[in-house]
Amino acid sequence: MERWSSGMYIKPVETNVGERLHYARSEPHRHDFYYVVLIAQGSMAMEVDHTSHELADRSLFLSFPGQIHSITSAELGRGWFLAFDPGLLDQQIKDLLNQCLSEVMLIDLAR
Repeated sequence: MERWSSGMYIKPVETNVGERLHYARSEPHRHDFYYVVLIAQGSMAMEVDHTSHELADRSLFLSFPGQIHSITSAELGRGWFLAFDPGLLDQQIKDLLNQCLSEVMLIDLAR
């Protein structure tokens, strides 16, 4: 997360057709920001607050500040990583997100 701009970080992931970026297992850690992963093509396995989550083609993952997480494996072809500072949101939106995100939000966009 080295390129923050105005409280946001965004990084596209794109490989050549048929290729995948492989990520090694990351150590469990926590962030002080919201973290979003959008996978258009590929897969990712994560552990968040000691619960396993599987992301696949056309899925969206959102976690909130303070959650302990790690990537256990990933093979990404195309997608995005997005992080944003909670200070960018007004209090009503933060309250709503915190109510919705008592756990992680994982949405299958393929449906």
